[in-house]
Amino acid sequence: TALKIGSPFIFILLFNFNSFSQSRDFELTPEITDSYNDFLKLKLIPAEHNITQFRKDNPTNGLAILINNYYDFIHLLISGDKEEYNRLKKNETIRLDKLKKLDNTSPYFLYSIAEIKLQWAFIKIIFDEKISGIWAIRSSYKMIKENEIKHPNFIPNQKTLGLIEIIIGSVPNEHKWALNSLGLKGDFTSGISHLSIVSESNHFFSIEAKLYKELVNIYILKNETEGVYNLKKLHESNTDNLLINFLYASSLANSGKNDAALKCLNNFKHNSTYTAFPSLHYIKGNCYLNKLGYRNAIIEFNSFLRIHKGANYIKSSYYKIYICNYLNGNNEVLNSIRVNGLNKGIKEIDNDKDAYRFFQKNEKPNKNLARARLYFDGGYYDQSLSLLKLNPAFSETEIIELYYRKARNYHGQRKLKTAIKYYNKCILLQDLNQKLFYAPNSCLQLGYIYERAGDLINAEKYFKKALTYKKHQYKNSINNKAKAALQELK
Repeated sequence: TALKIGSPFIFILLFNFNSFSQSRDFELTPEITDSYNDFLKLKLIPAEHNITQFRKDNPTNGLAILINNYYDFIHLLISGDKEEYNRLKKNETIRLDKLKKLDNTSPYFLYSIAEIKLQWAFIKIIFDEKISGIWAIRSSYKMIKENEIKHPNFIPNQKTLGLIEIIIGSVPNEHKWALNSLGLKGDFTSGISHLSIVSESNHFFSIEAKLYKELVNIYILKNETEGVYNLKKLHESNTDNLLINFLYASSLANSGKNDAALKCLNNFKHNSTYTAFPSLHYIKGNCYLNKLGYRNAIIEFNSFLRIHKGANYIKSSYYKIYICNYLNGNNEVLNSIRVNGLNKGIKEIDNDKDAYRFFQKNEKPNKNLARARLYFDGGYYDQSLSLLKLNPAFSETEIIELYYRKARNYHGQRKLKTAIKYYNKCILLQDLNQKLFYAPNSCLQLGYIYERAGDLINAEKYFKKALTYKKHQYKNSINNKAKAALQELK
């Protein structure tokens, strides 16, 4: 769901770009590259001002029209502001109408139309116009495939095609027939392959494609070491880019490098040229929570709730504020936080669904297991393991979770034999029909362990077993990762 985008670009006319930029209707200029660079640094206001001024004097430059669309795209992704969406959505038709009057022999003609359609497809889906968004993806896909036929050596085609194929690969199997019936075909492996063509080139869009590729590596294919390393290199060469700073910090946090993520976020030099970015507060809140820094975590989550205009991550933020207060013994505020968590925001994404289920059940989690989970998420494996002691009073679910948490920590420490032992204990104890994610994710993690050890038979066995669990809270996410891993084994 969502998810995720861009970077600064090389400000020179490279061979591949020059060879396709003969039309005056699609001329790259310093003003366009400067604005593009600023958009993708999240300096949205100055970038939008500069590209708008440029377009007044150059109303038929198609690349300027495309770059101008990045303001709406990034602004709406970051803000989640429904009122802003209603105000800006007319721009899609206006820009597409202008592009359709330009030189249709340029490879940038169909490419620019397809890109704008795809960007608005993401936005429509985020703002719950899913049917319209799917049709926009289909239209973008057909255009980029047509452009491939007309201009087979045009590198930007591969970026758009790769993204669409990754989107298609993310759709659960039970719904994939619908996309296939619309002529939409693709998977993670094919999508990554297309993105690699662009990311490994010296093209204008190479760094953007590189970011997409590494995010898929980290969050879907679980190639975390490679993904984080490549994002680190991008971060070191783009120290003033807020988006890359955020994505790199997110990748560090996701990989259990909590202190490094917090340092990365706190060291960035903000100024008034950068747009407000609520997600920075959310991820910082997570980082503080993972080291049990309850006070600072509450400050960050409250900052997120204060400035975020969207509906996602609201319930999740209240859940995390609840956990901070619960683990810190502030019981008198728990009920009012729970009421907010039940009534505010929506339950569209996994984090918010989890929070809503938690508030509905109104059960207090085991404090040691909760703290152990947080420590693990931060990469503090020794601290986490010190809390994971079997208690005779534990319920069966708590014992399953205990084995799972032990396995995850030993896995994080690269003590793989012990990790395998506890993953299997978790799997043996949990029934296929239990609505817990512990066993299916244990299967997924065992698949990764065996794959990296070169034992492809066991890897395939456990990836397939991960898909057999009926209904659990992370079924779509775990299934997507298992399917992507099985594709990689082929």
